[in-house]
Amino acid sequence: EEYGISRGMVGLLTGSVILMMSGFAIPAGMLVGRVGLKKLIGVAWFMAAAPALSFLADGFPALLVTRMMFGLSLAVILPAFGPLLMQWFRPRELPLINGLNLAMTTVGITLSTFITAPLGEAVGWKTVLSIYGVVALAGALLWIGLARVQRPVQASGRLSIRGMWSVLRSRTTLLLALADAGPFAQYIALTTWLPTFYFEVHGLSLSE
Repeated sequence: EEYGISRGMVGLLTGSVILMMSGFAIPAGMLVGRVGLKKLIGVAWFMAAAPALSFLADGFPALLVTRMMFGLSLAVILPAFGPLLMQWFRPRELPLINGLNLAMTTVGITLSTFITAPLGEAVGWKTVLSIYGVVALAGALLWIGLARVQRPVQASGRLSIRGMWSVLRSRTTLLLALADAGPFAQYIALTTWLPTFYFEVHGLSLSE
């Protein structure tokens, strides 16, 4: 309403994040092992804090850029965390840590889903996005100051285009991708389109 844009344009705020993640995840994954993990994750984490500038977004393009930066940060952070956790924890601890990471991600999504609407009504939607960005900025500063990461082990060989294409076409890769894509598509629909539908058609409040 504030920017006077269509719903399709608004959808870019979610779609751009997913597009950046999917488009840059493979190149970012190839950087792991070639660039120091502390530097790589640190840069990505600061990019994740780009929404802290949302309060300055006078127009939709500026807001969209902050979202694209956030998506790019996830494309780097997610593949980098695998090798990082292998450095920090023993193999028998990894299933517990991976489960804990997933649980904490879900908790963060759940909390933000519940508090964003009432918080936005209290302080404004730009301020809410900026607050979330500041939380990411705090994490980035803690990472730079406290993280202890070993020097990267140089890859013994480079992944060729033919080798990468072979991995992408493998049955295992395709099954894993489909298993993730289906539930994720449903999640995006449930958290973006459905609340708007209930708000406009059934008259529920944004918090409900």
